[in-house]
Amino acid sequence: MAMTLQPAASLPCSSANTCMHHCEPASIAACPSSAPATASRSLQTGLLPAVGQAAGGASRPLSTPPQPPTPTIALAPNIAGRFIDDWLEVEVVPDSPCIWTAGLSDEPTSTSCILPIAHGEGRFITDNDTLTAIESAGLVALRYTESSNVNGSMNRIAGICDPTGLIFGLMPHPERFTTWHQHPAWTRLDRNMITETEPIGLRMFRNAVAHARSACVR
Repeated sequence: MAMTLQPAASLPCSSANTCMHHCEPASIAACPSSAPATASRSLQTGLLPAVGQAAGGASRPLSTPPQPPTPTIALAPNIAGRFIDDWLEVEVVPDSPCIWTAGLSDEPTSTSCILPIAHGEGRFITDNDTLTAIESAGLVALRYTESSNVNGSMNRIAGICDPTGLIFGLMPHPERFTTWHQHPAWTRLDRNMITETEPIGLRMFRNAVAHARSACVR
């Protein structure tokens, strides 16, 4: 799953086109004006290289490149060799440029800092040079905890971002944890936590909305 904040064409603030089951991006205008600086949120399957804004460059159109890029990272079958549907503890990397996870490293308990997974091929693998480059650039935004790396991902990587922090590719599903009632043990959760805080999945999307609004103001 990839979550992207990208410059969008002029859209009135009433626009709200959504698609959760296809590769076409879903765009939601986040600016009250219809200026070209309008920001949009898009969700699509996979980290498509033509999506969003290149680091340090102008925005690029949503199109398929003439030649496919050489793969450097892959999602291999889970180390257990089977499909896994579970809720796992995750760790937010505090110094990542990812705008989706900004400020979320303060999650206090394993009860709240969990996300659901549902995949048979989610093991993050790459060559050593690429792994070193990703880690050195601080592009790892989310990790599984030591005990929850059930798919066997290298360096416990659960999610990475691009250098701008706008594109976020991850295996867990934050969209499935936007209300406490989705928590597998929600009836036994601390009432104060439920009434005073929000699930980590919802906070990721709030981060994106806040970033888009601040970008429009600037």
